[in-house]
Amino acid sequence: MDRLRTLGALVGGSLLISIIYGVTLDNSEPAIDFDMNETEGNQLVVTGDRGAFSLRRDDLRMEAFWRGSFMLNETADDIKSLDHKLAIIREKDGLSEKAVFVPDGGDVKKFYYIGEDEQENGPETDASISELLTSFLSASGVRAEERVAALLEKGGVSEVLSIFDTLYGDHTRERYSTELLKQADLNQEELHALLDALSSIDSDSTLRTILGEILIKETIRAEDIPHFLKTASNIDSDYDMRRLIETVGEHSMNADAIDLSLELIETIDSNHDLRLAGEVILAHPEASPKNIAELLLIARDQMDSAHDLRLLLVDAAPLLSGNDKVADAWLGAFAEIDSDHDKRLALADAADEDLPPEITRALIDATNEIDSDHDRRLALENFASDARNMPMLTEAYKAAAAGISSDYDRRRALESIGVETDIDD
Repeated sequence: MDRLRTLGALVGGSLLISIIYGVTLDNSEPAIDFDMNETEGNQLVVTGDRGAFSLRRDDLRMEAFWRGSFMLNETADDIKSLDHKLAIIREKDGLSEKAVFVPDGGDVKKFYYIGEDEQENGPETDASISELLTSFLSASGVRAEERVAALLEKGGVSEVLSIFDTLYGDHTRERYSTELLKQADLNQEELHALLDALSSIDSDSTLRTILGEILIKETIRAEDIPHFLKTASNIDSDYDMRRLIETVGEHSMNADAIDLSLELIETIDSNHDLRLAGEVILAHPEASPKNIAELLLIARDQMDSAHDLRLLLVDAAPLLSGNDKVADAWLGAFAEIDSDHDKRLALADAADEDLPPEITRALIDATNEIDSDHDRRLALENFASDARNMPMLTEAYKAAAAGISSDYDRRRALESIGVETDIDD
């Protein structure tokens, strides 16, 4: 059994069915329902040792039924062996065809019908049977592993890519793409050709999965990025774009792959998904200070949720130390937070880091952007211990405290650094 997947449903997407490629072990009766939309749809169900496939697209109708295992020949255009029976039926352009494969000792016996009439054996009949079989394989994704291996043996990666236009459905394209990436090392031209072929995929989830496999298995170079971005731009879902970046972030990335990830992040509109995608870059050991600064500038320009922007800045706070570009970008994003509460919490987390005095002073100065006297005083108090021991920070602290209009909060802030006042609140 090659793999188990779930596929949504036969009527209105409500029924989940298991997709099993290959041989199953028991002889239980299949539970198959091929109700489809008015115009098109395709389903593959394997239950026990029996399988069934159905396709409806415009004027094309195809069905296949089998029991037990069957194996393809070396060129993947015929059946080498099977346990019981395989039948494939196709109706297209008014022509009805059927191919039937049954075991015959150690061989396979084949029958071919047009309408109800069995056709005589011969080269023409063999060619029709082979074409119907490969059409079924392209439509269903069944035996994709064997077929990709045969196509690679025949003509390399280009041979596999040449059949992509004949594949029906996103799930089948995913099967063939995954097998191609698993079985072959793609050169740059082949990678670009695969990316172009993937543009026909409609499902965001499927496209995200395949692009994730590419980023994991292939080395992305600067010259590959435009091709990748062109294909990835077909992903409309912020969730799937974020999941793509999370998948890639779990693996080693070169500088070009990180640059690509940042360009993908720029396409995300959702504050929540942008933050989670950004956290992948912040946590990645190969992300440079330049990458971090670019990410924070993207967040500054695109995030309008004070909560999510603050959480991203909290995660970036440990990276403030020793890099002016990161610090400037962090402070620029901080200025865009429109909540005094979230500004205070962001500064509180930053104050916990071991930062150079120059950056600490910049953070103290940033408290001036907090309008609420209460929140400004609490934000300042996070820096009180540093301000007591360093004159440069003491002066910055006093200047920030002077901007607090509330006598009570101003006095409390100054007392936190040991400054006695005669303020009467």
